[in-house]
Amino acid sequence: MLWKLIGCLCILTASSGLGYFQGIEYRRQIQEMHCLEQLIREIGGEISYTKAPLPEIFLRTARYCRSPYSLWLREMANDLLRNIRRKIADLTDWIKAAKEELSKPQAPTLAALLTDYYEGRNAGAWSLSAPRR
Repeated sequence: MLWKLIGCLCILTASSGLGYFQGIEYRRQIQEMHCLEQLIREIGGEISYTKAPLPEIFLRTARYCRSPYSLWLREMANDLLRNIRRKIADLTDWIKAAKEELSKPQAPTLAALLTDYYEGRNAGAWSLSAPRR
């Protein structure tokens, strides 16, 4: 009988300790969610108020937020800047290639060929462009 009572007390103590520590973990998660919600509201306010580019907003917001989020925001800003630089480099390469292609002599268009053909054909006696006597 004593062993059953000791077993019940052990189960009760273990389950209450587990519940207590899970409650602490849930409280910590709720605090993190509140912090993340505040960070998202701050970023939304920066976007609506300053209308600045996202990398600038992320770097400005990273200055006054907590450690894991500030590092995350800095990394996102750097990734966005790298992506923008790469796209600008791709765009300048494309413009350079387009300029080179357009500087080459171009074949005549169909409209130019047809205009030349009909102008040469209509130079006869019955045409309006024929010289009058």
